[in-house]
Amino acid sequence: MCAQYFETEDLDIVLVGNAKQFRDGLKTALPTAKWEEFHSTAWICCGPICKKPQEAAAPEATADSKKRGDEIVKAAAEAAGGSAIQAIDDVQVTTAGTAHGPQGDVAI
Repeated sequence: MCAQYFETEDLDIVLVGNAKQFRDGLKTALPTAKWEEFHSTAWICCGPICKKPQEAAAPEATADSKKRGDEIVKAAAEAAGGSAIQAIDDVQVTTAGTAHGPQGDVAI
């Protein structure tokens, strides 16, 4: 019946739970299906698309990129107060705002 409403060539189904409890049943019911299992901490779900994040390797740092990184950090430290920031013992941050969510707004 689902075939009336969904095109299986472009259908993603996300099942959450203990895969040991349903894996064998799915393999029997859907022997030609392509699937992937991964731990719940290793996925992204935004809107209608849920996917495992791609893990791209960072390029190897070169001598020039290390030098430029040092320059950027030193410039940021200078812009933040230079040597005067060494005397700072404590930092306090206060913020206010509103988080908007499906259950309504929450003051933060």
